[in-house]
Amino acid sequence: MHAHPHLGLSIANSLAAVAAGATRLAARLPGRGAGAGTTPLYVFAAGAAKRGLETGLDLYKAMDAAEDVLRPGCPGSSRSTGRASP
Repeated sequence: MHAHPHLGLSIANSLAAVAAGATRLAARLPGRGAGAGTTPLYVFAAGAAKRGLETGLDLYKAMDAAEDVLRPGCPGSSRSTGRASP
């Protein structure tokens, strides 16, 4: 299942897809992709955990990876330039 975060519904749609039997989801860290992006993986994992679903993802390591590895290189990130974004 591949959900885009239009209207902020990618997490809800992904959780509904799993409840309906989906076994694979398209998700990324930090939720960026072509167009409007795809479901943010660590947010989905947190929502799944609240519902008692096992994802096999270490939520805190995923959040650290998004902050420390991916976001500093993203355009507009204050961490990529060392100064605040305009």
